[in-house]
Amino acid sequence: MKESNRRPPQEYLDHLAAEAEAGNPSDLQYLNELWELPPAADFVAKLQRQDEARGHEIRDRYGTWTLPPPVKSLSEDEDGLRDDEVSEDFRSQVIHDLIENTDLDPDRVQRYFNDFANRDIARTAFEQLKSGESFEPLLRETLAELIANGIDLVSYRINIVAPKGGNVLISGPAKAGKTTLLLNLAKSLITGKSFLGLFPTRKIDGRVGFWNYELSAGQFVDWSKSMGLPTDQFAPLNLRGLHWDLMTDYCFKESVAWCQEMDVKALIVDPYSRAYVGDENNNTDVSRWTERIDELKHEAGIGELFLSAHFGRSHEERARGAQRLDDWADALWNYVADRDSTSGAYDYDGQRFFAAFGRDVEYAWPGGESVVYNDAKRGLALTGEGAGQSRGEAKLERNLRKVLQAAQSEPGLGAKELMAAAGIGNDEEARKAIDSARHRGFLPPSRGKGYKQDNSLTEDGERWLET
Repeated sequence: MKESNRRPPQEYLDHLAAEAEAGNPSDLQYLNELWELPPAADFVAKLQRQDEARGHEIRDRYGTWTLPPPVKSLSEDEDGLRDDEVSEDFRSQVIHDLIENTDLDPDRVQRYFNDFANRDIARTAFEQLKSGESFEPLLRETLAELIANGIDLVSYRINIVAPKGGNVLISGPAKAGKTTLLLNLAKSLITGKSFLGLFPTRKIDGRVGFWNYELSAGQFVDWSKSMGLPTDQFAPLNLRGLHWDLMTDYCFKESVAWCQEMDVKALIVDPYSRAYVGDENNNTDVSRWTERIDELKHEAGIGELFLSAHFGRSHEERARGAQRLDDWADALWNYVADRDSTSGAYDYDGQRFFAAFGRDVEYAWPGGESVVYNDAKRGLALTGEGAGQSRGEAKLERNLRKVLQAAQSEPGLGAKELMAAAGIGNDEEARKAIDSARHRGFLPPSRGKGYKQDNSLTEDGERWLET
């Protein structure tokens, strides 16, 4: 067979894309006729539409790229070939074509076809090879060999809460502040400073990418600047309003190229509901999408991926939609607002709580611990005054303050009057707050049943209210 300027399909597509970007597109018809690959067909169709819109200016100006014949397809009939056989000459020809026209390892090609005599099996294998699917042999290693070969044991990008190389799913109700949390995360990954002021973090060797589907570009830049994010090591991509479907070959390959060219080593995607194009309740479709995300990480050389998601409308505190999304993640983070005692609705004016759970991951799960917000720099911390409380502890502190404020406003109220004046809305929680106030010496001790109780503030109670 005469050797020519043949190229593997992927290499040719890369070449065609580069030519198009440079304003020198190659022939707009031959690729469709000769390579029956969906990526090629989609790309050529796009170029053809552009060419027609410009009155064939591209084709007329730059001429035709002369391509060699395509790799011979096993779907063609062979003279004298029985239905259950592939002739030795035909099989040898296919092996030769694959070695000559692709960058596959020749030894692997030979081994892969060595035992194929059935026509259907050979055709399937050929189509897999042509599309670049599954041509890696399974490793034959014992546990002892894996250890001896220096396999990486469990380690963390963020201590306790984010395994190195893992996938993290960050869930919470809408408008709870997940984007602010993710920007705090990006800052820790870039600087190596402890995440939320508590979890030691290994600095990323490269850039942190952030696919922003949530905020307008201007608002995202404003928030990032106000937080003091290192601008040269932070690579935002504003995708709000753009239909960007990773399941299409063009979007996937362009995403891989973007990550590689921007030197992205950790990627944050915010939120899943806009990044995923499909039925979020379909486990099969979501499974394919998460596999695509893992392929993106592998091909682009990304270590960790962080994906935010919204809770559903029910009181269940997990990412809405298919269970497969939770299954895919190595670590689950919940970032939630407190709930109203009576209605169960989220109190967005109250505190936020952080919890983490997963493979070798657990922190304050499931209720979480309180996070302190620094309004000046949009900073979040699990350390400092008011931080690190459970949801129950934080709620008791808020109710205690309501009780003491009521006692300060109207000294001498009885227990029932004080409960009503505090406006907590739940008698059991109001009683717990009053009992806590007595136990801590903020209200006088109980005189027992049958005696009128003096619920005036003590000096300790007055001082506590001033803090």
